[in-house]
Amino acid sequence: MKQKIAVFASGAGSNAQKIIDHFKTSDIAEVSLIACNKAGAGVLTIAKREQIEQVLIEKEQYKKDGYAAFLQEKGIDFVVLAGFLWKIPNR
Repeated sequence: MKQKIAVFASGAGSNAQKIIDHFKTSDIAEVSLIACNKAGAGVLTIAKREQIEQVLIEKEQYKKDGYAAFLQEKGIDFVVLAGFLWKIPNR
């Protein structure tokens, strides 16, 4: 079973695109979620084009628990920060 990666990004998505491209042919892992804190960011367009689930995250919820329960629910194994600058909560 492939490991699931969530990419957290907030801009144009060039880093996220490289990560997606890298894992497209991988038998080990796949990018299965794009998390973004800016509506209209280019990375969301990339997620749509690549048919990857996306979530628009809110700062207060993120500060509370980093969306840990949501990521667990989605079966995410790894989180990659690709130009995402919010501090990761301790929880």
